[in-house]
Amino acid sequence: MSRLRSVTTSARLLSLGGAWGEVQLVATSSHVILDLEGGNYDTTGLPCRDRALANLSPETAIRLRELLNEAIAVATEADPAHPGLWSDSAVRSASTEVRRRRPA
Repeated sequence: MSRLRSVTTSARLLSLGGAWGEVQLVATSSHVILDLEGGNYDTTGLPCRDRALANLSPETAIRLRELLNEAIAVATEADPAHPGLWSDSAVRSASTEVRRRRPA
């Protein structure tokens, strides 16, 4: 489990972050803004950060919440011994293989 930084809440901002990245949600009068930043590895095996921003209508935000609830239900029922398809070690291994196959 990731080490989580403290959660910041206010009437309009929710933030959750850890070693894996950060999620920020901002509520406006008519939208929910979702700001994601994640840490991963590039094809050379070096750490990189990626960011995405989405301006969601309340209806889309509700659908996203439903999808997250479904994913959480599946995750809580998954075999704990399963390492996951894209663990850090899997990504590092794939990037090492890509580097190895590149011509010098």
